[in-house]
Amino acid sequence: MGSRRTGTRAVPTPPGGVHGPLLLPFAGLRYVESVAGPLGSLVAPPHTDLGPALRSARLSSSPYTVTHLERPEYAPGEGPAVRRWLADGAVAEDDPGYYVVRQRREDGREHRFLLAALLVGPDTDGRVHPHESTIPEAVASRVERLTATGVDSEPVLVVDDAGGHTARLVAHAEELGHHVATARTGGPAPIAIDVWHLTEPAAVEGITLDMSRHELLIADGHHRFAAVRRMAETTGVPERLLVAVSDQRTWPLDLVSLHRVAPVELWDALVEAATAVEECDADTASVTAALRGLPDGGVVLVRDGRALVLGTDPTLAPGAGAGAWVDTVLARAGVDDRKVRYEPDLNAALTRRSSDALGVLIPRPSLGDVRSVVDRGGHMGRKTTSFRPKPLAGTVLRLR
Repeated sequence: MGSRRTGTRAVPTPPGGVHGPLLLPFAGLRYVESVAGPLGSLVAPPHTDLGPALRSARLSSSPYTVTHLERPEYAPGEGPAVRRWLADGAVAEDDPGYYVVRQRREDGREHRFLLAALLVGPDTDGRVHPHESTIPEAVASRVERLTATGVDSEPVLVVDDAGGHTARLVAHAEELGHHVATARTGGPAPIAIDVWHLTEPAAVEGITLDMSRHELLIADGHHRFAAVRRMAETTGVPERLLVAVSDQRTWPLDLVSLHRVAPVELWDALVEAATAVEECDADTASVTAALRGLPDGGVVLVRDGRALVLGTDPTLAPGAGAGAWVDTVLARAGVDDRKVRYEPDLNAALTRRSSDALGVLIPRPSLGDVRSVVDRGGHMGRKTTSFRPKPLAGTVLRLR
């Protein structure tokens, strides 16, 4: 059996050189604006990016904002809310196909995503690569939530880093597809949205075949991906999951680290587990400089006007980076995962510290760092990275 390299790692070529499907067309659900209201007021940032105040404001803004679909308790009633929306005529189902979504910011920067259904079987697929570990309780919660809501309300973000492959498919889909929606979000950072829907049979078949020979990196949405895999393992039947494929070479996403804000009593456990400890100034500029100059696997620990640069023991989490090391130390200390907060913004991580919390700051990885861990069969720790911007939730939905 030979192999090919298509993105992050070599993929074994099965006898005959043909893979089964990886991405599939799907019958998307889209808002009917004459009933639900303007699309720009109904879509939202991913649920994990909404703080309590913004989430509450969105839930009260409309009975049809996509945020209602994230958790069943947000829209209590008989059966899944999405089914009630279908009965109301607030959403309608398209013919099966692929979608292209373009998001353009005011500064002119734009990203395009290919929306598709990812086929997730009960066995590991060598073409799909998660790079973070997951929290078992969170995966179980996601299984329950997906079952209760009956909808993929936001796509899992996956990355193609194979030199413009997906970008060519996106251009083809735009050329042959129908432009079906345009909108503009509100707020201080508005985003212009355009949606194309491709149903032409030969073109749809071509994308399906092309992507079957390809591979993808899970960027954000590891718990949803793991939940759908668990559902497939339980039934023995492949599941499908809404994904947004981003071409990293053509429309590069920013990659940031997720810092930890943890209980203050963990200071001693982290210091004791470190291989080296060095004091540094605790002001933002000094901490930022320390993060930039960290050796591989190092972290910065901040508490009550003190900052320490810690060297880490790679044998605790071989080849998996600083996030995995921190997770290992916290687990050994018996920390409840619910007591740890994850923050992509360094200033916010420093601000959210209090007398009973400390900041565990993780250096920003490169995509090469992520690929290196994946190629070695490792994981970078749970909630260690964030790829941005993420696709908006609600532009296209998928019934489960």
